[in-house]
Amino acid sequence: MIKIYICPFSWHKEKTPSEEVLRMIKLSESKKSVLYISPSGRKAEEVKSSFSAECKTWGFYSLDRFINKILTGTGTGKYVDDKLKLILVTEILSSDEKYASLFNTSPGTVNVLSELLTDFKNYGFASDIPGLKKKLTALLDTYDRVTERALTSVDILEKYQATIQKLGFSDDVDRLSLAGALLGNNKTGYDILVLDGFFDVTAKQKEFFSPLIKNSKDTVLLHYEEDALEEIKGVQSDFLEFAKTLGKTSVVKIKRETDLRSLAAQKVTKALSLEAEVNGIAHHILDLKKNNTGYRDILVTFPSMFSYIPYVERIFPKYKIPFSTSVDRPYVSLQELLPVTLLLKCILEELPRRMVVDLINSPQLLAFDKVSRELISPASRKAGITGGFLQWEELAKRVKNEEPDYFEENLENIRMLESDLKKVFLALEGLNKNMDLLGFTKGLRKVLLLLKYSITDEEINKGFQELLNGMEKMLKLFKGRKNKPEENARLFLNILSKSHYKQEHSAPDSVRVLGVLDTRGLYSGHLFFGGLSDGDFPLKPKQEMIIPDKARKELGLVHFLRRIELQRLHFYRLLQGPRTGVYLSYPVQKDDKLVLPSNFLPEIIKPPAEQVKAAALTTEELQSKEGRTEGLSGLFFESSELTDKAKAEQYIRSVFSRNAEISVTAIDRYLDCPFVFYLEKILKLEILEEPKFEIESAAIGTILHNVMEGAFEPGKKIPEKIEEKIIRSVEAELKKTNLHEFWKDHIRNRVTLLLKRIIKQEQLIFEEYPHVYCVEKKGRFKLNNVDAAVKGRIDRVDNNEREFAVIDYKSGSGAKKYFDKTVKGESIQLALYARMIAVEQGRTCGGLCVYDLKEGRARFVKKEKVAELYDEALITAEKAVQSILNGDFPKKEGKGSNTCYFCAYAAICKKS
Repeated sequence: MIKIYICPFSWHKEKTPSEEVLRMIKLSESKKSVLYISPSGRKAEEVKSSFSAECKTWGFYSLDRFINKILTGTGTGKYVDDKLKLILVTEILSSDEKYASLFNTSPGTVNVLSELLTDFKNYGFASDIPGLKKKLTALLDTYDRVTERALTSVDILEKYQATIQKLGFSDDVDRLSLAGALLGNNKTGYDILVLDGFFDVTAKQKEFFSPLIKNSKDTVLLHYEEDALEEIKGVQSDFLEFAKTLGKTSVVKIKRETDLRSLAAQKVTKALSLEAEVNGIAHHILDLKKNNTGYRDILVTFPSMFSYIPYVERIFPKYKIPFSTSVDRPYVSLQELLPVTLLLKCILEELPRRMVVDLINSPQLLAFDKVSRELISPASRKAGITGGFLQWEELAKRVKNEEPDYFEENLENIRMLESDLKKVFLALEGLNKNMDLLGFTKGLRKVLLLLKYSITDEEINKGFQELLNGMEKMLKLFKGRKNKPEENARLFLNILSKSHYKQEHSAPDSVRVLGVLDTRGLYSGHLFFGGLSDGDFPLKPKQEMIIPDKARKELGLVHFLRRIELQRLHFYRLLQGPRTGVYLSYPVQKDDKLVLPSNFLPEIIKPPAEQVKAAALTTEELQSKEGRTEGLSGLFFESSELTDKAKAEQYIRSVFSRNAEISVTAIDRYLDCPFVFYLEKILKLEILEEPKFEIESAAIGTILHNVMEGAFEPGKKIPEKIEEKIIRSVEAELKKTNLHEFWKDHIRNRVTLLLKRIIKQEQLIFEEYPHVYCVEKKGRFKLNNVDAAVKGRIDRVDNNEREFAVIDYKSGSGAKKYFDKTVKGESIQLALYARMIAVEQGRTCGGLCVYDLKEGRARFVKKEKVAELYDEALITAEKAVQSILNGDFPKKEGKGSNTCYFCAYAAICKKS
């Protein structure tokens, strides 16, 4: 006998419909045992907690756990989960040229193909391959390629089946079929079967439920529906119709005791971001707590749990809100697996600075010294490293050139850091080769051993080792195609993204934070339903690259419209569930992109919540409130002038070495803005902006500087050989870089375009200055009236018998501006460089030149202006250095200048 209870979405009692039905069974059939099965493990656990006394004779399971119970001790072989399925599909695609011509091995294609194979198996098509091909041929009569791809996917299914059978492995569908077969020959051991909340079921699930229901003396089905809701009235349950065919049925309808909750009457909060949304939910929860609502009476759900759970984990503890959650985290997101992810990304992106810094600082990698962990971030920033093997290899040289004092102070530590960086290079050398995925997996094991990789969490470590073992066992069956290092890294990252670790966080009296499907049917007084943005709920459909949606519908597979129907059903069921209130919300932006509200929501939406009006509850908020009370003046630094001149000079001299050697660029920085000089050079404040990889400015600029250095050497110039030298110098420089060939060709083309202009400019310079005196030369001279010295590095100096010209290369967009400032005397770099050469050479300065390598143009200051700039620069430098040593750091005059507008310190510099 099958008894069907038609339950309402809303109950508004102290029990859920599930608990009420089980209570009635307990009263009427007190001596009988009950087997309770729900689609959700959380639902089964919560119902179980209400019947703890009956747990000795009653069983409470989710469907997955019940299948595991049936299969315990049956020897089903290794379980093929999503990650192993991805590996298997990838290798199948690589094993035959026919597959490669129709499908690429990108993560997106492999994921879609894996899901399609699962659908084929779930709906019973794997047992009739010829029949499936016949149906697809009949349905797909539009394009030959569409038909070919669909039929080839069936061939891949056949090969997939043969492979896992050969290995003795089984996937979810195989386990379900085996469990159903075992049920056909055995009783469950319980008197009454209760199936709670099953709605859509596949053909293979029907094969499982059929013997389960037939072998049970009595079966109770709980089905949830609301005929009065027009929006979901036509959504039919496959499971309900299927169950009615299995035996004699009776229907009991449980009446709803209150009115349905109107969607139009609900307020929807539009939050400014995900963080603001979770903050708003936390504030509301605290308000409910003040009104004596228990934490256990509150449910929080998000369609995209993975996006929101990090905010919940950070914000709820800040407000001292206890919470329980259960979320499947991809391995790629786990802190313990971060070193593996970073290693793979270092292969993909050629050792980017941020990733190498994080890699060295990974606590799971025990091979690196503590000194290296502390030093790598500041040292690499001072060295101007953006990424690439060559830049990291030159770390010490770069630091020495840019910050010689810092280099001397940290020489031993920098050597230690270089030693640890070599371990990284050695590790990656073993993976940066063309090899198959099996070789790459074995190589990764060796790399992790070399870097002393250690995972303290036993469960995560066990799961990761099982992943590697399963991969190696499976991959041995294939003669794998050799992939480029980047392809292997990308494949492995995709596998980690599809490998999940169930992370649970529980507390006795706590707010439950669960996914949408786990939240259905749970008892609550209040529900916070966040993340209701278009694309997340309803979920944006995946592009069906293989079987068109119309054909899926004809085959009986789940299709797009059915997915939308089911999500709409879940939405309205959740809306009616809570006893007291529902709080709906969505963010206006996510991942720096604007988002639209879910089309399930009503059209009238509340504006973004003003979080500043909420009561200050955390230390952070109290401090913010206190700052606002004190007024804006507390936010700004005032102009600085150190009052004790003797102590100021003593300290500042120590900043610029004992001899007070101040660089030419530092003096220019002081002239530009004394206050910024004070913040950067004296207080040592830094704007922590990560170096960005910009091929134009970073790579081309450095390479062109080096090209010019290599093409010109001290001695008499030979104009007819300049072109040859530049071309040779370009190739020599490109050989040293690890740039992709595309960018190397781009640089060659760039130099080719500039070459004619450079040769023309060099011809003009040669006529007046036929000799090169020096390139990349360090210079220094003592000031006359101040006990200090000026130092700098000069790009190039050309000369004739009487005079010399200082040439400064500039490859960025600021060359023209730099030249204009030099002419006006606002920048004194060139003139001070000239004085360094004059002191050494005994000749007169005849030329100051800014050589724009971006345009291939040399701009010379007019000859009659040079002597004036040369003399004034010394006076200006002495005044500036004296002011620095005196501790005078006023704010720059000239409110509203471009320099101030783009200044990184504008937020703390309030001008009168």
